[in-house]
Amino acid sequence: MARKVKGLYQKQSPMLQRAIEAVRSNQMSIRKAADHYGVKKSTLGDHVSGKIATGRKSGRSTVFELDVEKQIVAKAQLVSQQGFGVSRKQLMRKAGQLARTMKLKTPFKKGIPGQAWWDGFRQRNPELVLRKPEKLASTRARNLNKPVVDNYFKDLDNTLTELNLRDSPNAIWNMDETNSNMEHTPAKKCSRKGVKSVPGLVSNSRESVTVVACISAAGIAMPPMNVVKGKTEKSLNGFNKSEGHENAVWAFQKNAWIDDAGCLKWFREVFLQNCGPTRPQLLIVDQHRSHEALDLLEEGMRENIRILALPPHTTHFLCPLDRTVFGPFKKHYNSACDDFTMQSPSNLVMKWNWPKLSNDAFKLAFSHRNIVSGFRACGIFPFNPSAIPLEAYMPAEPTNIEYPEPEITREITTTETRSEEEQHDIDPNPTNTSTTDLPPYDGVNPEINLELLSQIAVENQDSILDEKEREEVEEIFNLSVLIGKSTEPEVIDLPLTLPPDNSGDNIRHNLLQDHTVEPIQHGAIKQRRDDPLWSSTMMQSPLKVVDWNSEINNIFTVASHASINEKPQKGKKKQTGHRVLTSDECIVEKRLQKQKKEENDTKKKANAENRKKKAIDVFIKKMK
Repeated sequence: MARKVKGLYQKQSPMLQRAIEAVRSNQMSIRKAADHYGVKKSTLGDHVSGKIATGRKSGRSTVFELDVEKQIVAKAQLVSQQGFGVSRKQLMRKAGQLARTMKLKTPFKKGIPGQAWWDGFRQRNPELVLRKPEKLASTRARNLNKPVVDNYFKDLDNTLTELNLRDSPNAIWNMDETNSNMEHTPAKKCSRKGVKSVPGLVSNSRESVTVVACISAAGIAMPPMNVVKGKTEKSLNGFNKSEGHENAVWAFQKNAWIDDAGCLKWFREVFLQNCGPTRPQLLIVDQHRSHEALDLLEEGMRENIRILALPPHTTHFLCPLDRTVFGPFKKHYNSACDDFTMQSPSNLVMKWNWPKLSNDAFKLAFSHRNIVSGFRACGIFPFNPSAIPLEAYMPAEPTNIEYPEPEITREITTTETRSEEEQHDIDPNPTNTSTTDLPPYDGVNPEINLELLSQIAVENQDSILDEKEREEVEEIFNLSVLIGKSTEPEVIDLPLTLPPDNSGDNIRHNLLQDHTVEPIQHGAIKQRRDDPLWSSTMMQSPLKVVDWNSEINNIFTVASHASINEKPQKGKKKQTGHRVLTSDECIVEKRLQKQKKEENDTKKKANAENRKKKAIDVFIKKMK
């Protein structure tokens, strides 16, 4: 005789399964099978009689049904992709709010689930993970939307066709700038477990250098232009330019920014010197103010260089340099600074050694593979608008969000009395209905007609209920009585999970018929944990069941953007789309803007002279 093992009450062990099969095949009695296979007699008896459902897990039942938890996970994943993800604590608070709305009995302290519930929730839903989100500005989230991107690719397609550049990757360029700080970001260090903080030495200088880069769809990188902080040529003397890129161009600006003069300098000394004699060519830039300088655009028209500006605040998905080059450049720069500082305590990143560190990172990041991958990922070359993933547009959805209607939309009205016509519509002896014209069962919880359910469960011999279950349901509905004498119909939404078999489809077809039924008494239905016909939400309130699908939508829905209907602020530039900067319309617009600016400057100078003259006259009068 095998030794009896404890803890097998609800576990489907191989020995227990064999014992169940032996009893059901009439090979052994329950007592003999329990002794032979080493299981408890009571456990085996409960499994054979059906008291314990097959596949039932041990432990306390979950607060929410599995379908509800799956819907919570789906909503949490959706809002996470929209940029409004919920943290662990926020999801637990929302789960507690959902339980209170559904009027469920929970063991939660202060109405909020604890760590034990979270651990179980994660085990039941392994597809839900915790991730650290990346920073995304609200302007980027709002402007990267499908209509804007579709219009951009439409004009890009027309431009490539007009210039005959579809098969000319050497003539398609992308230019952008990035910031390189001398106070680098140290990489993760190996340390002792439990240490609160690990120091990482960095430079004492917080100065930065603007690196202007340009790449082609053929995988070629032009020499960079480095813009340093300063007002004269002397500001360049502190850099060891001999150890930097051999063909790099150096410039200075009071804030180390790229301005109109600096961008024109780059176009003449870097781009035109390295783009080759082939014409026409396409230069893709962002909508920085310096890229739209009139002198630069006129120079581009004379050189037959078409300059196309990307839609504003979309470069994180549409700019090749931002997509696959600048990220590796900063990582390699930080790594080079780490290797340099760890060689000696006196090694600090300063102006003198910055060119070498930056050049080492430039060679590794601006590789042929990274550059070609950037143009491919942005859908520029080869031309492919579908290269932008659909997930990229999801953060823009909350600005004009529209959630679908809940899946459970049909309603059942209950009244005290029925008309004679309605009574004739109900068949007291329903028969099996053909399911050939019914749609396949898709797992959606339909609403049920209580009276038809009782008739099917008691009278239909082909029902999915066994004899014991039919007796219990018959007893339940015999005990039900009317409550009150209400003349107003009451709406009941009763979700139900049915098995996907023929009998389930048959019942589903009958339950979806429009009939009116009497309300049943509170407390008349006793919840059976392993009964597939009744969900936990139905047990809480027989008269009014909460639609958990819509409640989850309400709790996890991201509110629409508040400023959509607000009036735009005056004096603000509002450019929401891309444009060809070297087009005639844009050039005329820039010339008018320049003329207007010169006129305003002339008026300001004249007004200043008049005020100065008046002040002098007043002073002379006072002196007299």
